Amino acid sequence: DNIVIHDREYIIWDKFSKKHKDWIGRVKNTNTDFLGKNIWLSRSGYETYRNEFIVEAVLNNHNWLIIDPTELSIEDQISIFSSANMVAGIEGTAFHNMIFCENIIDDIIIFSRRTSGKFNGNFPLISNAVSNGHQLKSPKVDSRGDADLDFIFAAIDIELNDRDNCMVSILSNQLSRTFLPESKNLLTDTIRDMSLFLIGKDNGLSLKLMEIAYDRRPNENLRKKITIIKNKMFKHGV
Repeated sequence: DNIVIHDREYIIWDKFSKKHKDWIGRVKNTNTDFLGKNIWLSRSGYETYRNEFIVEAVLNNHNWLIIDPTELSIEDQISIFSSANMVAGIEGTAFHNMIFCENIIDDIIIFSRRTSGKFNGNFPLISNAVSNGHQLKSPKVDSRGDADLDFIFAAIDIELNDRDNCMVSILSNQLSRTFLPESKNLLTDTIRDMSLFLIGKDNGLSLKLMEIAYDRRPNENLRKKITIIKNKMFKHGV
């Protein structure tokens, strides 16, 4: 008798073809929450750039959705890749979910997270099998773990305005003073600090940032400041 050994199928780092994609990718999108949105898949709190929170703050200012995939169901994570306008983020497990989509959007940009610029071998394999337009980008990452922000913003076609530059400057200064930048509360704290700094300079942006910080972590003092600024803006017809 002969022993028949079947050809290898999907193997991490080694083998993933369009045949595998066609067999696995059968999930139809039924969620319209992300339809037409620009989405950044956050790795805050995990292995990431030390300054990822600055990217998130700027993108939030440009009406991007900053999404922590761990807070979504698997179905919702999958739906992002078939309904969003653009999806970008730092390489990680969340991007593997695109293989389950029946129809995948073309505009997906994945940034390497290593100082070497090399990707986990899965991502080139998957990108070649499922996409016509996916991009794998490798920004420079220095020894501290800070990525080249200009490279990232250019890759996702974000042109920084004066408000963005102010935000980047303040958050970068905050980062240099912070011992644990990967803290999940860091983005909230720095947005709050920046909103207080901007009172009297740009009340509109200050109010927007306060409301973001309050939504992320409500507290009475911040609620009072939001009310005060709203009253001042109403009084002056802003």
